[in-house]
Amino acid sequence: MKASPLTGGLLGCLAAVFSANGLCAESRLGSFPLCEASAVAIVGCPGTAEDCLLVADNERPNQLFLFGIEDGALGSGEQRVLGLSGPGAGDVSDIEAVAPFGGDKILVFGSHSRNSQCEARKGRRRLAMAQVAANGARLSGTVQAKAVDCDHIFIRAWAQDQDLTVACDVIRSAEEKADAFELALQRGRLSEREARARCDQIAAFN
Repeated sequence: MKASPLTGGLLGCLAAVFSANGLCAESRLGSFPLCEASAVAIVGCPGTAEDCLLVADNERPNQLFLFGIEDGALGSGEQRVLGLSGPGAGDVSDIEAVAPFGGDKILVFGSHSRNSQCEARKGRRRLAMAQVAANGARLSGTVQAKAVDCDHIFIRAWAQDQDLTVACDVIRSAEEKADAFELALQRGRLSEREARARCDQIAAFN
């Protein structure tokens, strides 16, 4: 895959994080092997009292990237590549989000989407906790959701919220249809082309 410049246009998609912390997103972010930045979080720099920008790439399941922050802007230093190690390293396919979890710990969220035929992939629906250090990030293990439903997505009692109830009805309907198409494909009742066409018609929660 050819590395592409990660310019302010891409970082504009992460405006909430940057604007909230006053970071300037006008310059190129990093260099190869960072290619498709998919998640970002402000975390403590390992071994210091300063903050750093932690970036994930959905094409690099075993690596995270760390950038210094100086005077409210991205630092001028080189990117640091943090290898992911420990139980389940590499199991979190297509990293879509990272979040600080107190101290030197972070949560790493993998994609929960299906493939184009509505099949649930083995490497998806995973969540991991990692401890960030200067020489890398070590996972303490991963968990995998068996289903995508509101009991897993929302912590509070979603059934008591009218807006969440509507959203959950849409999610449940989409998942039920996707499960049916996946089963039909596995049993030969649908071709891959037919499964893809029907999967495309489901609301975009798949």
